[in-house]
Amino acid sequence: MTVAHTRKHQPSLFGGGENEVEIFHRIFSPFWVDYPVGKTVLKRFRQIYMQPKTHRPQCCLLIGEPAAGKTTLAKHFLRTVNPVDKPNDEAKSMPVVYVQSPPKADSAALYTQILRNVGAPFQPSWQIPRKQDQVLQVLTRLGTRMLIIDELHAMLAGHLSDRSVYMNVLKFLSNELQIPLIGIGTKDVNRAIQTDQQFGNRFEPITLEPFKVGKTYVRFMVQVCKHAEFHDIDIIQDETFVRRVHTMTKGSVGETWRLICRLIYHAETVSNGKLTMDLLDKVDWTMPTLRRRLAT
Repeated sequence: MTVAHTRKHQPSLFGGGENEVEIFHRIFSPFWVDYPVGKTVLKRFRQIYMQPKTHRPQCCLLIGEPAAGKTTLAKHFLRTVNPVDKPNDEAKSMPVVYVQSPPKADSAALYTQILRNVGAPFQPSWQIPRKQDQVLQVLTRLGTRMLIIDELHAMLAGHLSDRSVYMNVLKFLSNELQIPLIGIGTKDVNRAIQTDQQFGNRFEPITLEPFKVGKTYVRFMVQVCKHAEFHDIDIIQDETFVRRVHTMTKGSVGETWRLICRLIYHAETVSNGKLTMDLLDKVDWTMPTLRRRLAT
């Protein structure tokens, strides 16, 4: 990813031309960072996407903890494959369709999500068979070759019988359209899928592991700083600083991005405009493991 950096560094919130909202948006605006694990996942997505149509397509289950970067990877793949729509133009092609799984195992709600995301006409009051038929017709017309379903672990909130029906719907869509599915969720959904032998054989699990302390982790943090147009980053080469960041975030992609952004924001708006070791003690931050303990 290439980003032009022409902004002069503003040492404080009140010392330059940017207001607080502009500073916040510059630092926290989402963007894509290439990193080895992400590249491997994207390569696997593309291989699955390119497979010829078949009644039993190979599918994939992307597994990871919250903030592991699962959704970011899926949406980046979506942007690289789908054509850019012009404003007010009706979509003529949508090779990859992305939807978020309903809050529980509800096949009618899944069909609604698909129809809404592709901009297809439908009535919420339609019965399941009509919604199903509309989904099949629309995705065929759009030339859809892959369906990505995010937050798939949400189906575990339903009754076991509803979950079985929901999984059968996923299988039906894949078989009928002859396209692969990419499921995205936590390790809990993988356990549920592996209880069904047919699903377990078809869905290849890919686990997103957190960063380890090393050069790749340092490069990731440097990229975050560059995107925020923050250049005083000598401290990121300090192994003690890197290890502390890793401890505070458990090496998670999303947590690391969020912590570095908060450090930059604190440096620019409260401190002297530099990243320093003591900022790790001053920034408002609760470790992910502690958050989960506090929630129980």
